[in-house]
Amino acid sequence: MTLYSFLSKEMFMEKYDYSESTYQRRISEFRSNPEFKKGYVSPTNSEVWIIEEIYQAFLIWKSNNKYKGV
Repeated sequence: MTLYSFLSKEMFMEKYDYSESTYQRRISEFRSNPEFKKGYVSPTNSEVWIIEEIYQAFLIWKSNNKYKGV
């Protein structure tokens, strides 16, 4: 069983130093990608958790594909 590091929205924004608008842009792209959307966990309408390891894999993927028009 794999254990993940979960960050709440507030913890996530603070750790990555994201403004609300940057958070919304990045999370929207993160959630729309079938490979990474499982890293966004929302058990209720007001509760959000981001699996940090999956988000970091997304950032690496995004960096590797930034010039490919993906």
